[in-house]
Amino acid sequence: MLLVRVCRAQTPAPLPPDPAPPTPAPARTVLLVGPSVLAAGDGRTYFGADWAMARLVSPRLALGFTLSIGGRRAVDTAYGFRATAPAVGLYSLVASSRYALANTTRCRVELLNGLGYGAVGLFDRDRMGTTTTYTRNGPVTSTQPVRVALNEQWLVEAGMAFTAKLGRGPWLTAQLSRRQLLGGQTFGPSAGFSHWAGTLGVGLPYNW
Repeated sequence: MLLVRVCRAQTPAPLPPDPAPPTPAPARTVLLVGPSVLAAGDGRTYFGADWAMARLVSPRLALGFTLSIGGRRAVDTAYGFRATAPAVGLYSLVASSRYALANTTRCRVELLNGLGYGAVGLFDRDRMGTTTTYTRNGPVTSTQPVRVALNEQWLVEAGMAFTAKLGRGPWLTAQLSRRQLLGGQTFGPSAGFSHWAGTLGVGLPYNW
């Protein structure tokens, strides 16, 4: 007897598609640091630096703070105080918001707003004071001009920022804002120390 075995070809069931790789969650914090130029209302220009940090709270809005230190520069008046070589420095610490008006793969445009602390220091470069800071490696002594007077006021800020996205980062950010001091002054008018602030900085993007 001849036995014949007939085998039917079976079509294998299609394999399920490979699952998409998980998308890494972007970091929600951005950092910015760079030199700044402060053009005050009294016609003087100060050169300093800005440090900013913000955290995304929505796809367009980030909240954070900005620290600005304007380098001291010599002035021709002591504003009635005892200072033979007067100099003025501008400082601020602002709670700020950054709202993205436009955000593409190549650039980002943001609206800046802030409210915080503004200070104007009057120093005498002919009088030097010594400050000692104690660290793990021992005391560190520094010498700097004596502060004669200090204006402390509320400060409001409004401006714009433009970020050029250079590949994966870091990115280049240019921003211009107006910082207005509010209230009375210990010396000088508020309008004289209110200023325009221009910053060109390097920033770490939100997904760095």
